[in-house]
Amino acid sequence: MFALSLASVIASVAAAKAKVEEAAGSPILDALQAMATDIYQSTLGLAQDVAGLTFAAPRFSVDVYMWAVAHVRSAPTLAVKVYNGDDSTMNDFTSFAVYAAGVIFCVYVGVVALNLVLVLFTSVKDYFQGYLVLPTKIPIINQKLPELLMALRDDLQVEVFDRVRTFKCDKWIIPLEGQTGKPSLKGAVASLAMAMSACMMLSCAPAIHALVKSGADKAGAEAIAYTVGTALGLQYLAKQAA
Repeated sequence: MFALSLASVIASVAAAKAKVEEAAGSPILDALQAMATDIYQSTLGLAQDVAGLTFAAPRFSVDVYMWAVAHVRSAPTLAVKVYNGDDSTMNDFTSFAVYAAGVIFCVYVGVVALNLVLVLFTSVKDYFQGYLVLPTKIPIINQKLPELLMALRDDLQVEVFDRVRTFKCDKWIIPLEGQTGKPSLKGAVASLAMAMSACMMLSCAPAIHALVKSGADKAGAEAIAYTVGTALGLQYLAKQAA
């Protein structure tokens, strides 16, 4: 469905580009030709990327399968190391927790930021929606556009500007935990506070492991308590703000 829609857009833009090239020579037509060419090349580049990812999918699936099989085969050895309390394996686990905390937090922040940017874009776009309608007459002299320009204007209006005008962001893109309805700053604060809290606790894994392994350590315990307390405080503030 997406491929058919993309092919339709490419065909429409190509047709508009061809119409402009037929009557090149006028400064206005030259400017329109440059815009049509840029739109056509960008859309064609997108189509090439989609095609490349589509053809790469089988190889990627095989690689994922091989990776999964390798981990399944290594599971008995890993279980023995965990049972024996292998220090290197334990450190790998805590290091993975820190790595995962960084990835989770950055993905949460990125997704939330993307949704807020789209909401901001749609708000500004809706305010200036009247300016997203191309004129049908030449300004000042109030003369109707020539037939060729009118055809090009209609193609650009339908295939480009109308798509922008009708774009909405009424739901979260990749909704995370607790995110429903239209994206908002209020929802973003609660989601980010939970992500920050959880990721801060995960990042304490190496310190907690070291404290458990080495015994009582006032400085280490205070650092952990400070970090975990901050994480829990963020959750409390987020609930109060909600």
